[in-house]
Amino acid sequence: MRRRVDLYGWLIRYLGRKGVALLTAGIACVCQAWALVEGATVVQPGTEGLWHAQQPTWARAGTWAVAGVVAIVLAHPRWFASRWQALGFAVLALPIGIRAASYTAGWVASLVTEEGFARGAGQAVTWLMILGGLLLIAEWPEPPRKPREGAR
Repeated sequence: MRRRVDLYGWLIRYLGRKGVALLTAGIACVCQAWALVEGATVVQPGTEGLWHAQQPTWARAGTWAVAGVVAIVLAHPRWFASRWQALGFAVLALPIGIRAASYTAGWVASLVTEEGFARGAGQAVTWLMILGGLLLIAEWPEPPRKPREGAR
């Protein structure tokens, strides 16, 4: 009979909850960078005036890739102390914060002038919620590790 492998449980025990969050978000950031480089990300019509859309593709992809790689590396709690994991969450917040600020500024500009991005409010709320969730996870304390069965 094959023994069932609990990958998520193993990751939680090995990396901790913050480490798993860093690993998952880091992989998502690297995938976002890859999608930008491969051209899989479609620019919405009307977003040309937004700050993040005016950056060259290599700069946007580089921001996502660096944040993702740093988060993946800092996810390992046995190599890096929790203060370094906090740095990983801060670096992850950078590309997300850029998007949130860009959409917020575009939405505010649409209220004040004829230009701007009127649909930016929904995008801004989405990116701000992602940023808030990331910062919330960064502040959660890790629960104490349970001793292994049979260990003294």
